[in-house]
Amino acid sequence: MKSFKIGENSYILKVANYVSNGSLYLGLDIIYNQDLYESYSDISINLDIVTKNNYIFLTNDLSIEMKKELEKINLIKILDRKMPYNMGLYDIAEVNMEKVKELNKEGYEKYINYKDISQSNSLEDYKNSSFNPNEIDVYIEL
Repeated sequence: MKSFKIGENSYILKVANYVSNGSLYLGLDIIYNQDLYESYSDISINLDIVTKNNYIFLTNDLSIEMKKELEKINLIKILDRKMPYNMGLYDIAEVNMEKVKELNKEGYEKYINYKDISQSNSLEDYKNSSFNPNEIDVYIEL
């Protein structure tokens, strides 16, 4: 894993799959020194909707400032629409998978391999109904 700076702090990108649907999980660990780091924040949230490989829903716990910083480093691009789900609205982001690979190659490879396995099993029909952000009826002007 490669650390990166946002402002005065250094972070590590966490990459995994949500078990329920194989969608991409992203999170941040903050580094205090080379031997001490802890979980800082989730970037994504699992809405139990299968997404294409390069889309995530952003957790509402992530600050507006951090969202802007993640866009500045070219990790995500926040789309101009939100996903309504239960009682909330969630930002949709396109993920730069090359940046993910650069920051956490091991996590990226595990994610890709998991997706490959899941696409060849009994979830095939479910996977074929993948989320497409262009099909959302609710648009929020930013």
